Amino acid sequence: MNRPAFAYLAVVVIGAAWNVIEGGRAAQSLKLSRLHRTLAALVGFLTVPALLLWVAAHAAETARAIHIMHPLLAVVAFLALLLAITAAVTRRTHWMVALPAAAWNAVVFLVASVTIAGEHAVMPWTLQAVTVTHASALALWLGPTTLVGAWLAPLPLVIGAASGSGALRRAAHRVLAVCMAAAVVVVARAYPRALDATVGYAQFGAARAEASDASAIVTALSILPVVNAAPSAAALRADLEFADTLGVGALFMRVADGGGTAVALDSLQRALEPARRDSTLVMVSINPTARGVEAVMRRIRPDYLVLRDVRTVADARDAATLVHRLRPATHVAVLVRGDVASDAAIVTDAGGFGIDAVMLLLTPGLRGARGDADGLDTLDSWMARATVRREYWVLAEGAPLSFGELAQQRLYRHVLLWAAARSGVYGVVVAQAGDYVRVTGLRAADGRWRPAAAELQQLILSLSEPLPSPTP
Repeated sequence: MNRPAFAYLAVVVIGAAWNVIEGGRAAQSLKLSRLHRTLAALVGFLTVPALLLWVAAHAAETARAIHIMHPLLAVVAFLALLLAITAAVTRRTHWMVALPAAAWNAVVFLVASVTIAGEHAVMPWTLQAVTVTHASALALWLGPTTLVGAWLAPLPLVIGAASGSGALRRAAHRVLAVCMAAAVVVVARAYPRALDATVGYAQFGAARAEASDASAIVTALSILPVVNAAPSAAALRADLEFADTLGVGALFMRVADGGGTAVALDSLQRALEPARRDSTLVMVSINPTARGVEAVMRRIRPDYLVLRDVRTVADARDAATLVHRLRPATHVAVLVRGDVASDAAIVTDAGGFGIDAVMLLLTPGLRGARGDADGLDTLDSWMARATVRREYWVLAEGAPLSFGELAQQRLYRHVLLWAAARSGVYGVVVAQAGDYVRVTGLRAADGRWRPAAAELQQLILSLSEPLPSPTP
């Protein structure tokens, strides 16, 4: 778990503790109405289980068992909303404190409800933008990881009865009310930009595959989380079976900095051997360190080694030289982003230091479809200016948790058809097979296929070509 996740986790723990304490106090106060005490007791008792179930519903290890209880967080948010309204109507809390609490809990209820409903039905873009709005507001503090974080849970908050309590408790209620009011304002201001970012995916669905215009491309599937230790046998089996069902021509995986452990790489090599024999290409992404590159090359012998987080031309040159010395048949690719100025220099100079391919990364961002479209336009301009012939790939990653499953489907369709219409683009990597640390999978944590998977299967059949057998 990264630093943003820990930061948000700390806030959630503090908020949950507040709900338990405040709800318990209100539930035991005989000065309050029975309705007030009941609502406070329910919210205080259910907050922690609801948050845990929300996170567990997006984790592959636990989702199948508890996914049916996923909506509990929306129920708690609705109860917290009713509690704030009750506190204001009965004048047990000043309306200037109760109103921000009601507004914030309404936001949480709406975000949770849209997220849950989006797993079962296609949501209008105007409603789907609500989840993007919440993630965008948090991204001001935590960064774009909020769009795909499995740990991201909207937090309902309790405002109990402040009248008749001590000065310190009344002050705490006022501070919390100010914080909730500020959060509601930030969310409201983020909505227009979130709507613009979300609606853009509707235009991605306009393209149609034309056999006369489309060229054959290779479609790769990203499998497993970042490999450091030996991968889970269940996850590996599920991802490989899923890749076989889709009919992809290549498998893409990320290896941790330094190459991971020898046991992990050996385990991965054995699992990939049947795919190799079936003429499936193997692609491995790693940082350009000599130790990690050598470990991967000697143990996995990939057909493509994709260098990520390349900072200088020298780093790429050294890694490419090592790769070609250890296994000349391996293609070396550099992973770049369209919005980083240094990447343009690396791509422009790529022909001079042993780079065989350029892979553009399209990762979920706050600009949504506009950011993806700009990235593809950048790759178009790079290909037009290229003086050295090389392969171009696109690594596309959707965000079904925030932008919705329809946006994920439209994104992959758009990228594959865009790639097929350009002779310089050799293939597309779809990230990824399942939900792990990031909620980006074609297969949800509970095993359900997202709509993008079925369409991807059809597109692969129409856009794939007979692949050359991987070199030994």
